Amino acid sequence: MTRKGWLVLVVLPFTGLLLLGTAVFFLVRYQPRAMTNLPRELSAAAHLPMPDRVKGIYLTAFTAGAKNQLAELLGLVERTELNTVVVDVKKESGALAFVPLDSELYATTSTVFLPPLEELTASLHQKGIYVIARISVFQDPWFAEHSPWALRNKEGGLWTDRKGVRWTDPAAEEVWRYNAAIAVEAWRRGFDEIQFDYIRFPTDGEVGKIVYPVWDGAEPKRSVIQRFFRFLHDELAAKGIPVSVDLFGYSVRLDDDDLGIGQHAADALPYVTAVSPMVYPSHYYRGSYGFDRPAEHPGEIVAKSMEIARQLVASSTPRSATIRPWLQDFDIGAVYDAKKVRAEIDAAEAGGVSGWLLWNARNVYTEEALNNESKL
Repeated sequence: MTRKGWLVLVVLPFTGLLLLGTAVFFLVRYQPRAMTNLPRELSAAAHLPMPDRVKGIYLTAFTAGAKNQLAELLGLVERTELNTVVVDVKKESGALAFVPLDSELYATTSTVFLPPLEELTASLHQKGIYVIARISVFQDPWFAEHSPWALRNKEGGLWTDRKGVRWTDPAAEEVWRYNAAIAVEAWRRGFDEIQFDYIRFPTDGEVGKIVYPVWDGAEPKRSVIQRFFRFLHDELAAKGIPVSVDLFGYSVRLDDDDLGIGQHAADALPYVTAVSPMVYPSHYYRGSYGFDRPAEHPGEIVAKSMEIARQLVASSTPRSATIRPWLQDFDIGAVYDAKKVRAEIDAAEAGGVSGWLLWNARNVYTEEALNNESKL
């Protein structure tokens, strides 16, 4: 038998069976799921109402699950005007930080940092603390590796960004439902609000080489992300679950530019409870709003961003979200001492926001920047 004949009779049929088996596996394992597969006997936990003005800090899952570190930060909350914590329940690695009750989510658990969610949220509620669950959406290395909705390169492998991180297709509605299922479980187990992050197309790496399993390239990226916002409203917010979204600071703008990633703050306003633009002064380009070094002008950068945000809210539908910015409490671009952090807070509050959140990836916060006053 010739080499060509051997390939036709043996290799090609085997390859076909392999591809068919792979397709069957994905169709069976990843058929469109129900919004949740939680046990029927699980009733929704008690929730706290949203404070009139949310004043919060970010906690990693590790911090929230470590008794000493958590106690130290809860002491900060009790001593100051803070009334809210934002806790990772789905990490940027895509892994869940808790043991889920939803049977279809269990496989996404790796290293569990958080105690049972009912225990965590109940203990925080006893202290009068409003608790927000943070979920990283389309940047999801775990789900990308274990589902057919990963971004791929033109050679057929998994596409990665400049940091080597894998992503899922923002247009894949199964990815939407998967993240919504995580949100429903977090809410039913005591979190007062669900905050979604990484709601965008990738920004860096060889984005021109991405092969999308669902997005056809014809629908504008902005339209894709807007449909996701609408989905969050229909499946979560309209059913009584408060929903907020994290967006780039530059997405707060008056023109139609979606930054090439599908994000524009105006698109989220009609559909969610709160929009949290990340208005970190260090992340603004040189020359932004007339400042050569934006990080050295925290109050002015936040004030200008909030001025534009007010205009967007005023022009939105009657069902408009409130603005609750993320503010910088870390040293990039400048040393962020108490004066700089307080300048951001004061500018945000003067801008008429519904609250603010402080970000520090190490969860080290500047207490001197915070007032000791009413938590309402």
